[in-house]
Amino acid sequence: MTTGVTPGTAGFADGHAAVIGSMTSLDQLNERIVADGGRPVPMARFRPNVIVTGWPEPHTEDLIRRVRIGTAELGYAKMCTRCTVTTIDQETGEKRGPQPLRALAAYRRVADGGVAFCTKFAVTGPGTVSVGDALDVTEWAESPEA
Repeated sequence: MTTGVTPGTAGFADGHAAVIGSMTSLDQLNERIVADGGRPVPMARFRPNVIVTGWPEPHTEDLIRRVRIGTAELGYAKMCTRCTVTTIDQETGEKRGPQPLRALAAYRRVADGGVAFCTKFAVTGPGTVSVGDALDVTEWAESPEA
């Protein structure tokens, strides 16, 4: 059993069944990395199950509390605290320096002292999710962790 706002179970995952991230959030992070003299990182470093495009504001995924994707329904569990795996090149297996953790530490600290990127969700209604499925948010929070 996993913990968070919406508890659930997860098979072959490190805590929650689904992770949602957005390209708008990644674009903002990469702007910060480049401004600090680093190289942009790909979304693969964060290993999300669902990648959303087209949101005007970064970290909109932090505000989702309930969502339907395809025929599956998900409930917000918690922010996704990141570890050093995000500093590893997924293609070569080599460590690539302090990014993206250094940039995240400047603006995405969470209560436990870690840094967050993407959001974890529990499955509240099993179903099928396919590439290109619409994401229908059925409940929003007023602020992250609310």
